[in-house]
Amino acid sequence: MAAGRTFTLEVMTPDGPVTTAEVSVVILPAADGELGVLAGHAPVVTLLGAGVLAFTDSSGKRVQYWASGGFAHIRENALSALPEECVPLEKLAPAAAQQELDTARALPADTPAAVTRRTAAVTVAQAKLRAAGRA
Repeated sequence: MAAGRTFTLEVMTPDGPVTTAEVSVVILPAADGELGVLAGHAPVVTLLGAGVLAFTDSSGKRVQYWASGGFAHIRENALSALPEECVPLEKLAPAAAQQELDTARALPADTPAAVTRRTAAVTVAQAKLRAAGRA
């Protein structure tokens, strides 16, 4: 990989565009762990998990967002991330994240489907609380 190569990152949620940037590296919260992407990456479509989506832009500035759900499409010179939720990491409030975790833990778990929903909500809220602590 040649030093200094960049590619286009586009992040969009159901509420609209979040950011578009020329980047040198992106770290995605994939459903099964973190995924690092550089220019020229092999084509991939992956589910996004819950965590920090971070990138280094073409000027060398590191930018971080909280992202959860959705998917990402990686091509040779572009990455489209389409998370369900995405906000700048510095805008996460630990108290609000703790409230989300408390609410998730209070969800009913009286059927197998309810247990699955509750478990998913708790997992996302725990990740958000960890990320809020990093902001």
